[in-house]
Amino acid sequence: MRKLGLVVGVLEDAPDMAALVGHWLEEAGYTTRWFRNATEYRRRQGSGAIDLLLSTGCCSTVAASK
Repeated sequence: MRKLGLVVGVLEDAPDMAALVGHWLEEAGYTTRWFRNATEYRRRQGSGAIDLLLSTGCCSTVAASK
């Protein structure tokens, strides 16, 4: 599998779903980083560039509560 050199962040609170989405993306040649919630993403954001951030809808309540 040829690596594309792009990093996709997966914002998902369910570990099983994050693993599944991550597997699909890695099979397609992407590097993935998993973030359990928006707070974790913001805290770890400076640890490396993210080319695309995918949210499966887990954080809609976090955004609405702010």
